[in-house]
Order: sequence, then C-alpha cells, then structure tokens
Amino acid sequence: MYDNYKIPDIKRLDNIKPLNSFFYYSCFNCALFPVLIYFDKSILPVLINGIPLYRLGDKCGNISLFTEFDFIRDMKEILDDLGVSVEAKEISKDIVKDIIDSIAEDKPVIISVDCFYSSLRKDLYNKEHLRHSLLIFGYDQTKGTFKIIEQENRDTIIFNEIDISFEDIVNSYKGFFESFFVEGEKTYLSFSAASEPGKEAAAGYSYTDLYRNNLRLLQKNIAGGFESLKSFSESFNRLIEDSDRLQEGSLDMINGFNDIIKAKNAERYLVEELFGTASEEARLLKDITDKWNAVRLKLAKFYYSGVYRAGSLQEAGVLLNEIVPLGKKYFEILIG
Repeated sequence: MYDNYKIPDIKRLDNIKPLNSFFYYSCFNCALFPVLIYFDKSILPVLINGIPLYRLGDKCGNISLFTEFDFIRDMKEILDDLGVSVEAKEISKDIVKDIIDSIAEDKPVIISVDCFYSSLRKDLYNKEHLRHSLLIFGYDQTKGTFKIIEQENRDTIIFNEIDISFEDIVNSYKGFFESFFVEGEKTYLSFSAASEPGKEAAAGYSYTDLYRNNLRLLQKNIAGGFESLKSFSESFNRLIEDSDRLQEGSLDMINGFNDIIKAKNAERYLVEELFGTASEEARLLKDITDKWNAVRLKLAKFYYSGVYRAGSLQEAGVLLNEIVPLGKKYFEILIG
C-alpha cells in the first residue's frame, strides 16, 4: 500500500522509552515526556507549570478529596521556550500515511484515540470509551504495525513499548472523533527540534526560581486547597463513627486518595530534582506522601474486607489531621 513512498519499510526512533517513575496529570503528559527526553530537553518546565491543589468532591452526597491542577502557561509556549517545534493538525485525513511520513523525518507523533476501539486495551476494548493519547515512534510497513508507548491499563502508571496494527490506529483514531472530539482541538501532533535554541536554553533559566514564582502566583488558590483538606479531615473523622455511611462513601474517597498520591509522587520527582533528595523539602514531602499512603491503606482494608476496626480508622483520622499543618509547613518552606 505504501510502496510508492521513498522511505524505509521499517523505522524506529531510538532512545524513546516510557517514563514509569510517576504519572503526571494526564496520559498526554506521559506521552510527551519521552519526546522531550528524545530531543534532550528537560521535563521540569512541564512539571513546574502545573500546581496540584486539594479540592473537595461531593458525588451523590459522598464527600471526597481529590487533586485539581492549576496551570500557569500554555503548553505550546513551554515547548517553544524549550526549542521543540510542534506541527499540529485538527484532523488527519490519512492517519497511517501521516504517521509514517512524520517518523521517516525523525518526528515522533502523539495522536488522540478512543481506547474502546483498540484491541490492545483488554481493560477497555469494546467495553468502555476512554479519551487517550498515544506516542508513536516507529513503523513496520511489512507487518502493518506501529511502535507505540501504551499504558498497561487505566489503573496503573506503567507504560510499555508495544506494537499496534495500522487497523487499530485507524479505528481508535476515528473513534475519538465519534466520542470526544471538540471543534478546534488538535488530534495529531508531530514533534521536531526547532532550528533556533529555545529561550530557556539561551537565558539559562533557574527552574527552582520559576517553580517558587509559580507557587507564589497561586498562593491564594493553594491556601483554598488547604481549607478543603481541613474540611475533609473534619468530615472524615465524623464519618468514621458511622460504619454504614463510611462503607457507602469509601470507594469515592479511595479513588480520591489514589489521585492525590499520584500527584504527590510526581511532585516528589520534581522536588528531588530541584532541591535534592536530602533536602528539607524532599523530606517533608516524603512524610506527607507516606501519611497519605497509610490513610488509603487503612480505609481500603475496611472497604474491601467489610470488617470495621475503629482503632485503625481513628488512626487514619489522626494521620489526616497531621497532614494539614505538615502540608502548610512544606508550602512555606517551598516558597522561601
């Protein structure tokens, strides 16, 4: 089908590997990070741009707490400053041809898909529609496959290198337009190194100073997040006295805790890169993350076993109470 193209039948871009240290905000970012590393660019500007905040949830009357991100700058502006060019299309009229042409020019590609139509996604295939981003970095026209970085399932942060058929790419890309497409959004992105160095490379930016500045810009929102955390802690400590109501609301809270812990693990990577693993900032954040893990574990044991242990749940309540002042202290140290 593609014999008329004067390009290799088989090609893959070397040194593109999944980054499984953490999950940051969305699958798009997890697809983007290996692209930046491929072009020898730092991922820190992306991480410092999105600040995680605590937010209360109230689903069907069940209180929960989750993470919401506030972003300072547009992603294109960040990529421009890094010296990474993006060719963006709202719609690819021939998705297979476009991908092959981009990779033949050493340009990795990220596309928007619906996992419902991807046979690789056993957790979602023909079961559930899910908006997703795929990083594509190789092709084999003799086999009719692409090399992609794909998530094992929606509940894990593990991404793997895997082959996907041209047919699955076509179906899942078309399916995205049926289920999720919003006019104006870009569903096809190909990346290349800019001809001129980025502003950050030229100016020698201090990522630590930029991060602190971003935190100061959002100081009011962050303070509101701590109020949400405090409110949730108070509600949780009342709720653990009623085992029936606690059982009813536990799953929403566990999902929220999972969300918070994912955000904290990404934040730990950032803070350790900026301040060092032995820093006071890193030590405090590890303590906060460990407490969140312990709270989640205690509530999950109750929810999945159905056995109500008042002492264990009260310990979870104490840990939540401790996270509030500890988080405020951590933030005060961060902003300097």
